[in-house]
Amino acid sequence: MSIRLEGMSELRKALLTITGEGLRTAQREVLRSTLNVHRRAKELCPVDTGRLRNSIAFDLRNNGISGIVGTNVDYATEVEFGRAGGTGADKSPGLQKWMTRKGITQANHRNNLLGSIARNGTRAQPFLFPALAEEQPHFFARMRSEFNRAFVRAGQ
Repeated sequence: MSIRLEGMSELRKALLTITGEGLRTAQREVLRSTLNVHRRAKELCPVDTGRLRNSIAFDLRNNGISGIVGTNVDYATEVEFGRAGGTGADKSPGLQKWMTRKGITQANHRNNLLGSIARNGTRAQPFLFPALAEEQPHFFARMRSEFNRAFVRAGQ
C-alpha cells in the first residue's frame, strides 16, 4: 500500500503566501486598532488639568503584532477603577495637589473631604477598558475577513 500526495509544491507556496500576507495583515490591523483605542481612550478620559489625557500613549511590540495603550500617571488606576472606601485617601499626593488646585485650603475642609473619600471611596471613571471593549469586535471581524480573503486567494 502506498500514498502519494500531489500538489505539495503548490500547497507550500500557498502557505508561504498566506504566512507573509497574514503577518502584514496582522501588523496593519493591530496598528489600526491600537490607534483607534488610543484615540477613543483620550476621548473618554475625564479631564481636570489634561495631564492624564495627555499621558495616554501607545506602543507596538513583537514585530508589530502586539499593541499597547496606557498611561504612566500614578493616579490613572484610581480614575479607571475608582477608589474603594476604607483606603488611606490622605496618603495620595495627587489628591493633596488637587485640593490645593481647587482652593480647598482650610484644614477642616480638607479633613472632611479626605474622611469622606476614605469612608465612601470615589466612583470609577473608566476610559481605557471601554475604549478597548469598543474596538475589540471590529478588530476580530476585520482579521477574520482578511484571513478568509487570503485563503481564497491562496486557493486560486
